[in-house]
Amino acid sequence: MSQRRGWLARTGLTLLALVLPGAAHLRLGRYRRAAMLFGTVVAFVIVIKAYVWLVTDWTFGAWLVLVAAAVATVALSVVSAALTWRDSRLRERPTPAWSRWYAVVPAALLLIAINAAPPEIAASIRNFSIPSESMLPSLRVGDRLVAQRRHLGPLATGQVFVLATRDGEVRIGRLVATAGQSVALRSGRVIIDGQPVSTQPTADAMVWREQLPGEAGSHLIRDEGVTLGDEFGPVTVPPGHLFILGDNRDRSADSRFPVEDFGIGMVAESAVLGRARFLYWSHDRSRIGRVL
Repeated sequence: MSQRRGWLARTGLTLLALVLPGAAHLRLGRYRRAAMLFGTVVAFVIVIKAYVWLVTDWTFGAWLVLVAAAVATVALSVVSAALTWRDSRLRERPTPAWSRWYAVVPAALLLIAINAAPPEIAASIRNFSIPSESMLPSLRVGDRLVAQRRHLGPLATGQVFVLATRDGEVRIGRLVATAGQSVALRSGRVIIDGQPVSTQPTADAMVWREQLPGEAGSHLIRDEGVTLGDEFGPVTVPPGHLFILGDNRDRSADSRFPVEDFGIGMVAESAVLGRARFLYWSHDRSRIGRVL
């Protein structure tokens, strides 16, 4: 049995549909349409949040995609409201128990949780894009990585960190020495506390395998020949600071060079933005997912 619903009740349902697509149809007992509308808006929100998090270069095209996605989300709300006004003309009797007002609350809480989760994720991890060749062969231009921002634990040599420089730039490099350690370079080879770091040749004459003291594994470095940075120090890393090198030793403006010479000098521990964890994008698809 059906009866006509008053305009005030229909207006309230329409406003609910505008704010939370699908919720009004849940109240009306139209569970299939409710699931379709609510599922679509949840998918839109997740896609938009992920897009904002992943994009590192906000070009005009990137903004255009974001605006188009936002317009589509608003359009979905309008469509939901229009369908609700049409479908709410008659009140069906009896109304299913699961379509009562308290059934709307979990849907609203779920959407709020989805909206709140990305900022919390962004506080813990962040994505970065590699702009230069300073970390070849480990990282290539255009590579995108995820960096852990919280709960870094003790900073250990061999780890790759994203850093904020004193002039506001973001750099990336490998931790070579910590506070109190002596560091030097001779003919491009690192010396820590007076002991040369282990290096082994590879099939590529310009690529060497290096293992720093305390490093669990090893990493590759690139040495293209004799350059100014091949001879350095020794210097002692001051308290609260780090000595950072790029893996591409001949094309990296790192801790060997002062800020005045476009280097980064000794890096304060407070300047660490995060520890690089893994690649989520590379032009070479086989490298995606590589742990750093």
